[in-house]
Amino acid sequence: MKAWVCDRVGAIDHCHQVEVSTPSPKSHQILIEVHAAALNFPDVLKVLGKHQLSMTPPFILGQEGSGVVKEVGSSVVGFKPGDRVMFLCLSSLGALADFIAIDAHQVTKIPDSMSFELACCLPLTFGTAYLACIVHANIRASDEILILGAAGSLGLASMTLAKQIGCRVVCAVSSVERARFCRSRGADEVVIYEGAIETLEA
Repeated sequence: MKAWVCDRVGAIDHCHQVEVSTPSPKSHQILIEVHAAALNFPDVLKVLGKHQLSMTPPFILGQEGSGVVKEVGSSVVGFKPGDRVMFLCLSSLGALADFIAIDAHQVTKIPDSMSFELACCLPLTFGTAYLACIVHANIRASDEILILGAAGSLGLASMTLAKQIGCRVVCAVSSVERARFCRSRGADEVVIYEGAIETLEA
C-alpha cells in the first residue's frame, strides 16, 4: 500500500510517499481502508521532533481519518466489514496510508449522511473540546462560558458542545469577520479583542 512516511525527524522534506506492507489487524484491532485523513499541528511538530511525544522514524503520518472497515480482529465486537467509521490514533500515527490497523476503542461509526472528508476532521478537535469542556471544566446547562479564539476549529467545537448542553456562550475573537462567523454559529455574545492591548497601554 502507499503511505506518507517520515524517515527522519527535523524537517518536512524528510516525508515521502512510499510503498509499505499492508498491516494485519491484531485480535483487538480493526483494519480500515482510509478514504480521508486530516493533518494537524501536532503532526508537524512530530516531524520536526518538537512534540512532547516523540516518534521514532520511520513512521506514517496522520493522527485522524475516516474510511471503511475491511477486517475486524477476533475479539472485536460492534464492528463489521463495510462499516463507515472515523478514527483517532491516540498513541501513534498512521492515517496517511491506504490502510490502517487500529485499536477498536479508537474507532467510531459514522452515519451514511456524513462525508468522509467531514468525518476525518472531527476526532481530534471534538475529542479535545470534550476533554476540556466536559471532563475537566465539567460544564453544565446553567453555566456561562467564555471561549478564547472561538473562530478556530477547537473554539468552534467547544462552542458547539457548550450550546448542545445548554450553556450561554461568550466568544472572544480578533476581528469583526470572526465575530460575525461566531454569531452565525450560535454565540450568545461576542467580544472583539482586536487592538485591546494597544487600548490598555494608551
